[in-house]
Amino acid sequence: MTRSDYCPLCGINFSEHGVSQLTINQTPRLFAKRSSLSFLSYSIFDTIYLSILLALSIPALLTEGFLTGWNIRYSYIPISVLVYLYILLRLSLNSAKFFPQRILIQAISLSFISYFIAKATGHTDIVFAYVIPTIFLVSLITVAVYVFINFKLPEKHAASIIFMALTSIVPHILTIIFGVKEKIYAIVVAGIAVLFILVTALAFAKRLKHEFDALFNI
Repeated sequence: MTRSDYCPLCGINFSEHGVSQLTINQTPRLFAKRSSLSFLSYSIFDTIYLSILLALSIPALLTEGFLTGWNIRYSYIPISVLVYLYILLRLSLNSAKFFPQRILIQAISLSFISYFIAKATGHTDIVFAYVIPTIFLVSLITVAVYVFINFKLPEKHAASIIFMALTSIVPHILTIIFGVKEKIYAIVVAGIAVLFILVTALAFAKRLKHEFDALFNI
């Protein structure tokens, strides 16, 4: 990848002023280059665990499918639990991963498990109306409290709070997509999430601008 051909301060085109691409690439960056996500790296643990997961999941799905006319419901419960345990173990092995990201992954995983359990029992509306909104609300509060307690400069992690708040609006969107009648609780959670976004944005506006500049290497 090449660096920008334009000056981030005055907007002039470097090539039009006799500056070579080599010189542009050798100029120091304002923000450090981001490393690859170590969570996505592959290891022998993945090979063993995923092989066991497939060896258990495929027979379970085929057996229930043949017995129920492919109305598969119950096999999803142990499969989702095994997937959740895989994610949990991966996060434990990769302890360097930033805490808010780990909380978000946990929230998504628990939401899927809750959905499959509810699907097996025939009460998916309860999951969309109450369970998933609660999971994301607790996750949002956990991230906010963690950031303010464990960091001397919480404004440095304001973007994490806003991102978690944005994901907490998703449960309300799901109630609309799946036509859930009881939307009040999900709306309340979405309202709390919007409040978190507004308060964080107003309190740490300068820092958030710095974070977005760093994200896009402006």
